[in-house]
Amino acid sequence: QDRLPGKSLVHGVLLGPHSVAVSDDVLTVGEPVVADLGGVTVDLVRDPDGGVRAVRRDTEAELIVRTAYWFAWSTYFPRTAVID
Repeated sequence: QDRLPGKSLVHGVLLGPHSVAVSDDVLTVGEPVVADLGGVTVDLVRDPDGGVRAVRRDTEAELIVRTAYWFAWSTYFPRTAVID
């Protein structure tokens, strides 16, 4: 998985069999990054405290965000979509 450098920090979200990894460099405070997870639109946002949240647009439910290095994330989720 050489889509990103191995030690790139990513924030990953899972929804059923779908996954996305967002590069840490892309996220800025208050500016959502939009991801599509199997037809479900998800907004990922960096909070002022540095945390990252993911919220489904259809239900406004918050999803779990996992932070990892790309080499680790891509090992477990090799078919993940990447936003960088």
